[in-house]
Amino acid sequence: MKEIELKTQEICDLLGITPQAIRLYEKHHAIHSFRLEQNRYRYYYFENVGPAIHVRILRSLGFSLKKAADLIQGSDINKYINTMTQQKQIIQKNIEYQKKLLKYCDFLENIVPYCQNNLHNYTKCLRPAMYYLSCEDEDGFVKAKEKRKLIRKWSKNYPFVHFCPVDKNENLNENCVANIGLCIFESEKDFVNDLDNKLIKYLPETQCIGGITCVSETTTDYYSVIEKGLNAVKESGYQIVGDVYSLLLASGIKRNGINVDYYYIWYEYKEI
Repeated sequence: MKEIELKTQEICDLLGITPQAIRLYEKHHAIHSFRLEQNRYRYYYFENVGPAIHVRILRSLGFSLKKAADLIQGSDINKYINTMTQQKQIIQKNIEYQKKLLKYCDFLENIVPYCQNNLHNYTKCLRPAMYYLSCEDEDGFVKAKEKRKLIRKWSKNYPFVHFCPVDKNENLNENCVANIGLCIFESEKDFVNDLDNKLIKYLPETQCIGGITCVSETTTDYYSVIEKGLNAVKESGYQIVGDVYSLLLASGIKRNGINVDYYYIWYEYKEI
């Protein structure tokens, strides 16, 4: 059979990579070149094409170049099969992640009209089970390195990590100030690791009075944000117990010409 010799740009076009990338392929022994004495240009034999394309296939499945190159260099069949099984699991997890993102897009698409139509409409509901991470200490935003590191780690998992301010039960008065926090719903815990950290508080599912509230550029005090919900609880003949948690739903939405941030707020209660 006639040996086909491919130039660098030809093999690059065939693989869909750059000349710089083909050097990396050679570095990891995923492809081999030779030079002709008369011009010293690099050439590649046809027999290089199959392994190189297989590397490209493996790269498209998420393998690093080094891992892909190792796999095509005489892998044991069991090692090869086990590696593919593990990668399939990773891809499946990524698919579930993308499905969650699509679901969250649907949520954001519908939440703004819902908020505007149901502002200050408070009803009985369940606050979902969640993991809560406070971002403040007595002097403001936390300074402890361990907790700051955990906060940064959580922030890499938006939108499955939610902004969740909390009002302490003992400070539900005209001078109340919301404390900054983050939460992860138990239903989404698979997308975040290390939730058994001692700095994280687990909150079980709880019966609450809940509804939509808002904060705008004209809001002058935080008590006005929670006041209508507090009154709704009292008018229902209940008593507030526990802290009041709220969840950011949408931010910077125009309402009557004013920028508004919408929150869902939960008031844990008991019957008097």
